[in-house]
Amino acid sequence: MRKLDLNLLWDSWLGLACHALVAYGRDDVYTQLTSEIAQMVRNGRVLDVGCGPGQGAAALARSAPGLFVDGIDLAPAMIQEAERRAKKMGQTRVSFAVGDALNLPFSDEQFDAVYTIDSMKHWPDRAKGLREIFRVLKPGGFILAMELDRRASNSAVRGLARGGPLKYIPWPATWAMFRTVAGAASFDRDEAQRMFSDSPFAEVSVGALSALPLLVIRGKKRELR
Repeated sequence: MRKLDLNLLWDSWLGLACHALVAYGRDDVYTQLTSEIAQMVRNGRVLDVGCGPGQGAAALARSAPGLFVDGIDLAPAMIQEAERRAKKMGQTRVSFAVGDALNLPFSDEQFDAVYTIDSMKHWPDRAKGLREIFRVLKPGGFILAMELDRRASNSAVRGLARGGPLKYIPWPATWAMFRTVAGAASFDRDEAQRMFSDSPFAEVSVGALSALPLLVIRGKKRELR
């Protein structure tokens, strides 16, 4: 079966509907990842690559008063929604802009941490995207990436479907959406390990969120000696 072009969906308001379908009701996922970042970086500047409608950036800024969060996304509709969300929450320690993960609009060594949630599957050149993240990180900074595991078990996919609007969709439709669209565009655990091991990052680890079809990849930019 031919896979749909996710980028065509994401670059329109239909992308917001797709995001809401999958991410709404999954605040536990955002909270888990942003809490890890907040524990490792108490003060400084953090970049959210592929921020979507700003859900992760808002959660991080809320949980870490010492952090300023920049978010970029290629889709203007997503940035508009992220700005609307931040304004509604009265959040002043966030900033959003249209930007490309493969050509980040920042100078070198600007960020203490960079994270990306469910975005890498959209990157046409993932190796270049990782090099860009490495470039904008300060020495000693780290990357935290979360992405769908395309080889996740059906039970893990069911775990994702139990949260938010997906629980109202018949299982065969959810399974088909994951296997032929969202999950199919992503990578598996072994591919993630090779991709990050081939990147400039050190201390690479690839794990998973329990009972969900989600990989969590961590890496670090070594400090200058």
